Amino acid sequence: MKHNPLDEHRIFEIWLDFAQNRKDVDLSLLSPKIADSWRRSLQRELDPFLADMSSVSDQELNQRRRKVQELISSCLPYMHKLFTLLKNDQAVITLADEDAVVLEVLANPVTYPEVSYPEEGTIHSEELVGTNAIGLTLKADAPVKVVGSEHWRKINHAWICHAAPLHISNTLIGCINVACPIQGYDETVSIQPMVLSTANAIERELMLKRTINDQEKIIQQQKTLLEFVDTGIIAIDRDGVI
Repeated sequence: MKHNPLDEHRIFEIWLDFAQNRKDVDLSLLSPKIADSWRRSLQRELDPFLADMSSVSDQELNQRRRKVQELISSCLPYMHKLFTLLKNDQAVITLADEDAVVLEVLANPVTYPEVSYPEEGTIHSEELVGTNAIGLTLKADAPVKVVGSEHWRKINHAWICHAAPLHISNTLIGCINVACPIQGYDETVSIQPMVLSTANAIERELMLKRTINDQEKIIQQQKTLLEFVDTGIIAIDRDGVI
């Protein structure tokens, strides 16, 4: 199913009235998540025509990467696999941390479109950018899809974005986002389930690594204990058997 330009045009007109002209308009054509995000963006008086993105310094970006190195190493292979499955050379896949700072960007440098796309170190929180997939999925702690003019900033209207949060031990640690140019967009390949499956696979790998690391720590503690104990140690089961 191809993206419907008629729906996009109607949403763009609503966006103009609401975001630019600040009119009290009916937002029922939008999903509740998008409508609520628009209202928050308006309340914060965020400029919908701002093109520049806030970003962290190179030093802070490197510090953030080191802090979540396990997340990055687990994500990158799945991001490359997802890029292959998308069969869209103009797609851009990003990994962001829990503060909506983009840590990694995967795109084809030859074929990516001549439109604004996320760059490493840029901050995509809803508080700074307004409605966008990265910021909204982190705020809602749920998968989201943001289409064209549903983005608060006009510069992002060129994209259709699918994002999903990432967790470890029920703690939100970041998100993965797939952005595709809206021009000529074709949903024959359903992207959202692919993004969700990728996020689930990443979470499983992170949990497995965490479990293995915990077991290795326990084994090492036991070895250390045995090295410093002068007396003998006997292990007995619940039946008193050695």
